[in-house]
Amino acid sequence: MDGDAYLDAIRLEGGRLGAAARRAPTARVPSCPKWDMFGLLAHIEAIHRWVAAVLRTRATERQARTEVGPGVGFVELADAYDAGLADLLGCFAATDPAEAVWNWSTGVAPAAFWWRRMAQETAVHRWDAENAAGGAAPFATALAADGIDEFLGIAAHFVAHHPIAGLTGSLALVAPDEAVSWHLELAPDRVDRRIAFDTQATVTAGASDLYLWLLHRIPVGAGSVAVTGDPAVAEAWDLVIFD
Repeated sequence: MDGDAYLDAIRLEGGRLGAAARRAPTARVPSCPKWDMFGLLAHIEAIHRWVAAVLRTRATERQARTEVGPGVGFVELADAYDAGLADLLGCFAATDPAEAVWNWSTGVAPAAFWWRRMAQETAVHRWDAENAAGGAAPFATALAADGIDEFLGIAAHFVAHHPIAGLTGSLALVAPDEAVSWHLELAPDRVDRRIAFDTQATVTAGASDLYLWLLHRIPVGAGSVAVTGDPAVAEAWDLVIFD
């Protein structure tokens, strides 16, 4: 995906997220049990505002991130979310993707990192909001495949810094609708991607369902998600949980 495709995704998914939140403002969010809809919307509003500030100021160090203060009502929060989404898109339009800014993964690096991260962050929480409101649409297949690829990098970064006992085995992920696959070697302190090799287990699904499984949003057996080989290897992925 290119920068324009990411911006289109942020705009589309962000608008759908706000609409879903307004449909069910008091709903619990089953895929994020610590949140109700207010908490979910407050989180993504803060993320959008935080990244916009990084881009606007060309920050080269971590910036403070704050959520809405006490006493803010849902309508006020939803309006702030809409304004923040528009501001974020404006900041992207005003920023060269090659501009060096801070990010939490690689430090100071090209701002293009944030195009991809915000597209995926917004899309995933759009699914959370729609699911809580009573029915979530799947991700576009190209966006889902890109999300899988990105999330595997995030998981590798996390596991390297926070080892997970019991994470072990060789696992293949296959998305036939996008004709893509990933081959992983799992260990307590690493998630390594390999060129295709014999694996102990394979998880196969359409890209959208495969992404949702990887993010612990749906289980094996839901949608088109199927496991062949040793199920314990696929189950080891359940240990990879982080905020």
